[in-house]
Amino acid sequence: MTMDPATTAPYLDHFAELRPALPGARLDWLDRLRANAIERFAWHGLPGVKVEEWKYTNLATLAKTRFRAAAPLANSITGAAVARLSLAAPCHRLTFVNGHYRADLSNLEALPDGAIVTGLAAALEAHPNLVEAHLTDPRDLIEERLSGQRDPRPHALVALNAAFMTDGAFIHLRPGVGLDKPVQVLHLAAPRAGSEIIQPRGLIIAEAGARLSVIETFAHHDAGAPDYWSNAVTQVAVGAGADVDHARLQAESASASHIAATHARLDDGARYRSFVMSIGARLSRDEIRADLAGRDGECRLNGVYLGRRDQRMDHWTRVDHRAAGGTTDETYKGVLDDSAHGAFQGKIRVWPGATKSDARQLNHNLLLSNGAEAASKPELEILADDVKCSHGATVGDLDRDALFYLRARGIDQAAAERLLVEAFVSALIDESVPEDTGAYFRAAFATWLGSAVR
Repeated sequence: MTMDPATTAPYLDHFAELRPALPGARLDWLDRLRANAIERFAWHGLPGVKVEEWKYTNLATLAKTRFRAAAPLANSITGAAVARLSLAAPCHRLTFVNGHYRADLSNLEALPDGAIVTGLAAALEAHPNLVEAHLTDPRDLIEERLSGQRDPRPHALVALNAAFMTDGAFIHLRPGVGLDKPVQVLHLAAPRAGSEIIQPRGLIIAEAGARLSVIETFAHHDAGAPDYWSNAVTQVAVGAGADVDHARLQAESASASHIAATHARLDDGARYRSFVMSIGARLSRDEIRADLAGRDGECRLNGVYLGRRDQRMDHWTRVDHRAAGGTTDETYKGVLDDSAHGAFQGKIRVWPGATKSDARQLNHNLLLSNGAEAASKPELEILADDVKCSHGATVGDLDRDALFYLRARGIDQAAAERLLVEAFVSALIDESVPEDTGAYFRAAFATWLGSAVR
């Protein structure tokens, strides 16, 4: 066992207390999944920095705290609070407060035949077989090494989520179905006391030829909210020839911890495009595992992390090319101010037989103060011939020549710095998200930029 039992025992006790009332409790397969998951978590505990995938995320503070599941709120959240965090463009919206679906704060307009957009708890009641087919993928609980070793430790928090998952977005598109408007999934934290944990589980299924755009937002209701922990998991299944855009904004409370995992599987000719913007939480980690299981899959993973004060941000990605002809294009950029620490770990693995794979990975970091730190660890593991793969990383401060050029034309120091940071980030936003949602992320960036750069 890698963790003091005293750390995991409270979760075991809490699970036994909540188990009869968790969504889908009457489903034998789900009850077994939950029991297996809590057993895995109890055995391994919170991953430590000696686990390679977690070397830049220290969970010692979480290990010392006894968290309890956040309770649902029947009201006290106004439509105005939701509107402040909603897309300005027309969209379908699913709203979850403390991980529980709120129909009164959601907006689901007419959907085409063959489309289901609802909460996971409701889907377990109405479509249990469909949920079971996708929720029980054993790879979500095991890290598979190219050496053949199988390590469950990196997935301990995915297991914790599986045990306690309450609700989350359930989106299913049958073959050839497309939505003409994006779906926004709004996760709103409103803890009533300190040390509460919110554990949503999202399930997105786009069958062959389907088209979908999803925007997940993780935010808080009250700027003075007590400390809480958001431990979120989203599974994405992209069928043959299907096309999924998946963007996420992490804007949690400054006192919160946010751990998120996305597991995406791509079939033949599937396209999955992800964009992540992280601006909130005291401690955050966003991880993406993309599995190009079919031939000619296309995967784009882009992200921006914006840190200030004493924030610690970790972005971890892994893309597996398992079949021939797959392409990966990945760019992450970090802007760090004050004493913030940002980390990027990206791994692209080309498995035997995955010929004609084409993969590119870049990480660029901009430090705005002497106290800011950035760590970058891009990796390639290639076990196939006839492939094209590259990676690179940079860490630096603002270009002094560019600053001098702007100052020489009458622009003051603060404005010049903002212009350079905006140029560094904006181009990646524009190329990463569809036009109808770009304004949403540019507004979040502008808010951060106005308060971060002196």
